[in-house]
Parts: sequence; C-alpha cells; structure tokens
Amino acid sequence: MQKYSFKRLKKILFLTVARMQMPGHLRTKFIRMGGVMIPDTTNVSIGEGCVIDRLYPENLTIGHHVRITMKCLILTHYFDTSCKGLRFKSGKVYIDDYVFIGASTLICSPIVIGKHSVVGAGSVVTKNIPPYEIWAGNPARFIKVRPGYETEHEEWLQQNHHEV
Repeated sequence: MQKYSFKRLKKILFLTVARMQMPGHLRTKFIRMGGVMIPDTTNVSIGEGCVIDRLYPENLTIGHHVRITMKCLILTHYFDTSCKGLRFKSGKVYIDDYVFIGASTLICSPIVIGKHSVVGAGSVVTKNIPPYEIWAGNPARFIKVRPGYETEHEEWLQQNHHEV
C-alpha cells in the first residue's frame, strides 16, 4: 500500500472535486487549491470534464485570461524511453496569457503554449506553440498566425531568431 502525505492527499481531493459539475470559475479555484499555479482565478475558466494530472499538479502553470474548454487532459508526466523498464519523468506545462484551448485537447508535457495562441478542438499537443499562432490536429500542427497579430508575431520571431 502506497503512503501519501496529508498535503498530497489534499491536492488529490481538490483535483477530484474539480471534476464534478460546477461553474468554470469555481472549478478553477479547486484546481488552484489542488496545486496548479494559477496567479489569478477570476479570469480563467476551465471547462467541465477537464482532467489535470494528479501526479505533479505543481508543474502546471496557467496564465491570465485563459479558456480551457470541456474534456481536456493536461499531463505533467511522460514515459521515459531513454532507459530500460517502466519509468516516468515529470515535465512542466506552461499555458501563457490569453490562450484558448478547444474541447477534448490532450496536452503532453513538457511544453509551453505562447500568449494569444489558439489550440483547436481534439488536438494532441506535443510541441511548444509560439505566441499568436493557431494550431490543431493530431499531432497538433501550425495552421496560421492569428488575424490581427501579424506584427506582434513577426516581432516575436525576430527576437527569438526564427524565420517567418
């Protein structure tokens, strides 16, 4: 039988309660109490049926004005293929400000989703998503730059030494 500290049990309890039916803003508060880093819960909405990895909830950071729609799965651990046997590693997931994540999206760690990005419904995110971009698919791929953010996107690419 595996032993858990009281602090760990409390996190598991809050993340389990967050799976119940309730308004998105209230769910966000339970998820924060479960160990997820959410600086401001007032403008973050997490939809019904979303599952946050209970092994390392502290490795997930959600920025301001983020919308995560229903039935999304966010993992903060992954299978380590670099060694023999069954071994898992923890990884950080960072969801920046003003991000929209469509329904039934799977987010695998370690990744960063840049500010003002959109992830289409049913996507499987396995790579970092730069700011101001729309990605979708399985695996998620670049679709286009968000309309109205072309200048900001180009500036970001130049600062980070990427080509347009």
